Amino acid sequence: MKNKLIKTVCVMLVATILFSVATVGNAFAKDFPDAAIDTQVGNANGLEKEDGLWVFYNNEEIDYDFVGMAKNQYNWWYVENGTINFEYTGISENKYGSWYMKDGKLDLTVTGMVKGDDGWVYVKNGKFDSTYTGMAKNDYGWWYINNGKLDREYTGLSSNQYGVWFIKDGKLDYSYIGMTKHEGKWYYISNGTIDRSFEGMAKNQYNWWYIKDGCIDYSFKGLAKNEYGWWYINNGCIDRKYKGIARNKYGLWYVSNGTIDYKYKGTCTNEMGTYNISNGKATRKKMKLCSSWKYSYALDIPQIADTTSSWNLILVNRNFVLPDGYINNIKLSYATSNTSERLDSRVAPYYQRMYNDAFFQGVYLTPCSGYRSYNLQKNNFENKISYLVSCGYSKKDATIKASTEILPPGTSEHNAGLAMDITSISQSFESSAAFRWLVKNAHNYGFILRYPKDKQSITNIIYEPWHWRFVGVEAATEMKETGQCLEEYLGVVR
Repeated sequence: MKNKLIKTVCVMLVATILFSVATVGNAFAKDFPDAAIDTQVGNANGLEKEDGLWVFYNNEEIDYDFVGMAKNQYNWWYVENGTINFEYTGISENKYGSWYMKDGKLDLTVTGMVKGDDGWVYVKNGKFDSTYTGMAKNDYGWWYINNGKLDREYTGLSSNQYGVWFIKDGKLDYSYIGMTKHEGKWYYISNGTIDRSFEGMAKNQYNWWYIKDGCIDYSFKGLAKNEYGWWYINNGCIDRKYKGIARNKYGLWYVSNGTIDYKYKGTCTNEMGTYNISNGKATRKKMKLCSSWKYSYALDIPQIADTTSSWNLILVNRNFVLPDGYINNIKLSYATSNTSERLDSRVAPYYQRMYNDAFFQGVYLTPCSGYRSYNLQKNNFENKISYLVSCGYSKKDATIKASTEILPPGTSEHNAGLAMDITSISQSFESSAAFRWLVKNAHNYGFILRYPKDKQSITNIIYEPWHWRFVGVEAATEMKETGQCLEEYLGVVR
């Protein structure tokens, strides 16, 4: 009975030992799925412990020439001179790949840059990752990794979790300021990253360019400044062949060979009209006064409107009257298919398109008053004068006051067929959905709010939220971006 009990205890003890060894081996195999770990001790080939020291056997003899990875029941190890080298940290290989060894032992916890015998490489879960291309960090900074290896020849952009960065000779360069190309697109770099706050000129090996939101703005046309002066930009870069008038925030200027010509004196005509040039500055040429003006007892005699400008940019206001016969030669078309209001036939298609697009968004841009004949404008104006006189104003004062609300005949954009009063001739129109839609979208169809609230001192017309003037898509877009009214845009500000 006693012998039987001893035998049972011995069996249980052996089973416990075997289970423990199997558990260690299985746990290691789980952490290292690429290889099946042989947990048997005492192989003819491999690591074996003797007198507390692990030695490497090959054909039953200690192999002092072997250098590389070997395994025991606990892990993979780095072997050199016949035993584990616990001081080794770097990259080593086995038949499953290249691995990161730390203090002689395989380290599956590391993901990132590590240094091997041939340089810095990228490992993922301890294994060299030849598929990785991108940025990685070590103690010396951020670097560019290509196919798992540090690429010191790479110069360009790359990204990490913090943004997009400029890499020079494989390393993030915080000092770089300038332009660089990435995936076919040019970017402006400052302090090592794309500077989306920068707006202005920058240079690459081909030209000077206009930068906005961190990259070349190919749509920009106009004057921009660098350390050498003001330059004319077309399609995003300096146009050294350009000769004519261009604008900056200080006004209109004469440009020759792509830059402001401060020595030029003379005249220049473009789509905005005819200008006198002095020391490079362009000012609108004064036109002849209207000899047939009948309101000179109260109002300044206006100049005859400059018809050398493009038809869509002709300036018509209290200071500029349409020439005799101009109104009679305007070809008219209905503004929309369901209205009797008309516009210049060149404007009507733009209004129809704007009307349709707004309609499909649930907004109604009902034409209220478009083209007006000279006689109709004359009657409206003089009826207003008569009404004010009946209210106690002198004829002179009545005429002056009337001209701030209704323009004298020949000085209204309605006479030119270029303007439309939309939906309601009322200040309340400002709070309507139609007005909000127009403010956001009208420039895309070539229309501007002609008499803004903050420009009354320039236009000399009360705020009219209902009055929208056609100037063309390019001019309307530029005026919206710069916040200018038509007088400012044309350089005609008294």
